[in-house]
Amino acid sequence: MHLCNMKVLNVIFIVFSALFIAGCSDHNGRAPIKDNNAKNEIDYAKTIEIFEDSIGCKVHIYNPDTKKTVRLYLAKTNKNTPDNYQFIKTPIQSIITLSGTQIGMLSELNSLDLIVGVSSKNYIYNPVVLKTIEANKIKDFGDETLISFEQIIESKAQLLMYSGFSSDFPHAEQLAKAGVICIPDFDWKEQHPLGKAEWIKFFGYLVGKEKLAKTYFEDCAKAYNELKKSVANSSTKPTVFSGNLTGTSWFTPAGESYYAMLLSDAGANYVYSKTKGVGSLDLSFEKVLNENIKTEYWVNPGIASLQTILKNNGKMDYFEAVKNKKVFCYSPNMNKYWEMSAIQPHYVLSDLIRILHPEKSKAKHSYFYENIGR
Repeated sequence: MHLCNMKVLNVIFIVFSALFIAGCSDHNGRAPIKDNNAKNEIDYAKTIEIFEDSIGCKVHIYNPDTKKTVRLYLAKTNKNTPDNYQFIKTPIQSIITLSGTQIGMLSELNSLDLIVGVSSKNYIYNPVVLKTIEANKIKDFGDETLISFEQIIESKAQLLMYSGFSSDFPHAEQLAKAGVICIPDFDWKEQHPLGKAEWIKFFGYLVGKEKLAKTYFEDCAKAYNELKKSVANSSTKPTVFSGNLTGTSWFTPAGESYYAMLLSDAGANYVYSKTKGVGSLDLSFEKVLNENIKTEYWVNPGIASLQTILKNNGKMDYFEAVKNKKVFCYSPNMNKYWEMSAIQPHYVLSDLIRILHPEKSKAKHSYFYENIGR
C-alpha cells in the first residue's frame, strides 16, 4: 500500500530551488496564533511559533501556501494538552527524516542516534548516518522507492518529518493511529537565513535539548550578524549574478529572496537585487548575458566544474566572470551543502565574504564554496 511518490531527484530539484532562490512565499495574510500567557520563542522564522508553559510547549507550524496551521503540544505527559493540539511525548525516541536539513539539525544536537529512517543514502553527507545505514540500523527507503505504510510501521518511528511539498503527508491520519505522527517541515520556505536555522529550536524541544538548541542558535545568529556588520560599510560592492540555464530558462533569485538577502549581507551588488518577488526570476539566456557580460562574479551555477559548464554551452565563455575564472559554487560537495547550510548560515555568509571581500575575511578556509573555475 503506497503512500507517495517521493522520487529523490524531484525532491533535490525542489530543495535546490528553495535553498538558493528563496522561500516562494512572503507570508502575507498570516494570522499568528496569540498566546497571552507565553512569549514566542521564535525571533526570525515565519513558519513556526513556540510557546513554553510550565509543563511543555505549544508549537504552531504554519504552511504559507495553504494557510493551514499544525498545532502540536510537546511535553512529558499529555495531562495538560490543549484542545485541538496533537500531543507528542518528549523527549522523542525515534524519527524518520525525509530531508537532509533535518539530519543537519539533529547532528548539531548530538541526536543522530534517534534516526531510524531516511529517504536515500545517496544524498546524505553525514558519515555517522551513512555508517549506521550500512550497519542496517537506519532504514534507507531508496532513491526510486515508493515509501510504503508497512515500511514506516516496521521502522518503529515515533515521528516522521517531511518537507511539506504537499499540504499533508499521505495517510497521515492512519499513520497517527498506528503510532507514527507526521510533521511538516517548512524551514525551506523561510526567507531569512537565520529563519531557516531557527528551526533547530523545534528539534531541541523534540529531543529534550532545548537549552542546547537555543545556545547554538544564539551563537549562530551572533556570528552571522557580526559577519554582516563587518562588510556593511565596505567601499566596494562587487557585482554578482547567480543561477544557470535550465532548458531555455535562466532561473535566478528574485530581489526579495533568501539568497538575495545572503548576497546583500555579504556586501555584494547583486544585479537583480531591485526586482520584486521572493522566488525565482525566469529569464532568457540572452537577457542574462546582455546584463552580465561585465559582472565580476558568478555564483551557484549548480555544476561542479567550469569545464562542464563550457562543454554544455560554449557561449558561457562570453561572461567576464568565466574568462577571469571567478565562478564559485558549493557543487563539489552538494550533499554537505544540502544537509548543513540551513543550520550553518553563518558559514555560508563567511564563504561569500571570503569570495567577495577577501580583505575583510578572517576565515582561514571555505566551508561550502569552491572556485570551480580553477
